[in-house]
Amino acid sequence: TENVTISESCTLSNAVIAGDLYITEGVGSDSVTLNNVTVNGSLIVSGGTVTMMNTSSDYVIVSSPMGRLLQLTATGATHIAQTDVRCAAALYERGLTSGRAGFADVSVQGSERVSLTLDAAIDDLALLSAATVSTSDDTSVYHMEMRAEASITGYGSVYQADIYANGVSFASSVTVSGYELSGGVFATIGGNIVWTSSEAGVSPDEIQIDLYELDELGAGIDISIPATLSVDEAMCDGRVLDRNLDYTETSTGIRLRTEWLEDLSRGDYTLILLLSNGDRATIAIEVENSSPNADSHTAYFDRYYDSSDFRDVQVELDDVRSKSEIEAVILGWDEIDRDYYSFSSSSRELTLRRGVLAQLREGSYTITIELENGDAERVLLTVEDSTPSNENVIVRECDTANMDDLSFPIALDDEDVAYVTAEYDDDLDEGYDYRTDSDEIWLSEEILDYYRDEGDYELFYVTLSNGDEYTLVVDYI
Repeated sequence: TENVTISESCTLSNAVIAGDLYITEGVGSDSVTLNNVTVNGSLIVSGGTVTMMNTSSDYVIVSSPMGRLLQLTATGATHIAQTDVRCAAALYERGLTSGRAGFADVSVQGSERVSLTLDAAIDDLALLSAATVSTSDDTSVYHMEMRAEASITGYGSVYQADIYANGVSFASSVTVSGYELSGGVFATIGGNIVWTSSEAGVSPDEIQIDLYELDELGAGIDISIPATLSVDEAMCDGRVLDRNLDYTETSTGIRLRTEWLEDLSRGDYTLILLLSNGDRATIAIEVENSSPNADSHTAYFDRYYDSSDFRDVQVELDDVRSKSEIEAVILGWDEIDRDYYSFSSSSRELTLRRGVLAQLREGSYTITIELENGDAERVLLTVEDSTPSNENVIVRECDTANMDDLSFPIALDDEDVAYVTAEYDDDLDEGYDYRTDSDEIWLSEEILDYYRDEGDYELFYVTLSNGDEYTLVVDYI
């Protein structure tokens, strides 16, 4: 299709327009939706409230001969390379797909003072004639060129403003990181009149993240750097970030990817950027979690020794950096002996040993980690038992640093032990390798030491005179 004209409210879908697309003043204030539309020529908007979903155009002109306020919204995978605003207008970005720019570059030039409302992230905004720009809290402008009188009101941020004319003012609620003043020009920034330029650094210098609201971040958090520089390396608390997995380069600096941010635990971090000129920029990152379940972790354990979930349970704690900060670990109502768990300061993981957990019955448990500062974290532990119905399994820990005879509760009920074998069909000698009483079988320290496999377990098999069989699992620690 060559040129296309829209003069009334409608939805245009799945179209490629080789020429120009005109949305005329005949639409009035009604709505027009463009869905999956590619405009190879120019998109000229003269009327209506226009929503562009998954739409692309290199050049958009916003101009109303009747002086109407025109509203354009970019959503989904929409990309508009250049937008020229020539009348009162509002540009919004809503729910953009990761990596899409929405409105990239915007210029304002009209025969009279132009009023522009922005709720978008703009790479370059050129104010070529007198203008009033109202920005939302979420608005960011990387580079603003100001060649005429202009007032910037509202909120949001401007990374770099190049000011060539007097009569420019920024509301104190608008953050301006840096500005360049042409000779003899002054401006009002942050409530003060400024006569000298101020160089922009890396921005922001502080980042706050709520793990419970990561969806609001979209693709991630953008960090702006001067246009002449690039980031050679990024590090966080001693770890070098991967350029593609943890962050990506953008036209204005870098973007910390949400996938990296969501792996952070609650706490304070320091991000260091090594810039191409040799300078280092430091950014403080504060990570919080407002979820009502923020202090709860989940873990799973299977009592059956041949299951993949028969293993130590490891839980990364949010607010603990050393074992000394743990006052007590409570399972239900009972405190777990400190020898039955460990804590790694490097990984911040609490480890509950499988030999201890194997003594629990199948069910759900709450493990409370009480901290010396009065706070607490919780682990919601699910214990399953996939032991086959024809197997009787008993698990005991064997401390290799303090070897001793090890008992296993087996009610003999006047039955005799026919034989005991090790995993490789070695018959054990009664009286030397093992002994019995009415309700227990004891494996001797010598036989335990003979089969010891530190960090793993060994199986022994007991057969009673009535044919009942038991599997004894010795978990060496």
